[in-house]
Amino acid sequence: MKVSVPPFPNNYQKASNLNQGKIEHAHEMKSLNNLFKIELQGALSIVIETINKYFTDIIPRLSNKLDINSPKDLCKKIENDILEDKITQYLPDIYINTCIHTLMRWDKTRQFKANDFYDFEHARAALPYFQYFFTERPLKHILSMKPYELFKKYGCIVEHDIKIINELLTKIAG
Repeated sequence: MKVSVPPFPNNYQKASNLNQGKIEHAHEMKSLNNLFKIELQGALSIVIETINKYFTDIIPRLSNKLDINSPKDLCKKIENDILEDKITQYLPDIYINTCIHTLMRWDKTRQFKANDFYDFEHARAALPYFQYFFTERPLKHILSMKPYELFKKYGCIVEHDIKIINELLTKIAG
């Protein structure tokens, strides 16, 4: 039986759309905190589809303990807990993605590029689970930016300089 898979993503179009959206929604960039909240709501709008599809059976179990009666309520609870930094260690994919997109939008000169999305996926996979993440300079810069300093939050050494990477690998192997 042949399995049907979605088409390969068109990251050029995705980057173009995000750059256009960055321009169209520039008025929303009043503060970094406001922009983070907007990006988080965007990330959770994608998650709610999965909750609706696969997790609606757990909602009744949450209603008594947490006053959660719908997938929307669950996403609102997740949003509030992330904003209060209560569960970022449990949902690193959502948190890291939100931070990266917030910083990309906040930097008015930085444009999304098609290959960025793969880099972001690598960062989301590496930071919370590995001690080292070797990447290129622009992504290291984003992962080091305040106020999030994602490399510090997850205790992952992020490096782009080939000489330093070589020294780190030699030290690890030693």
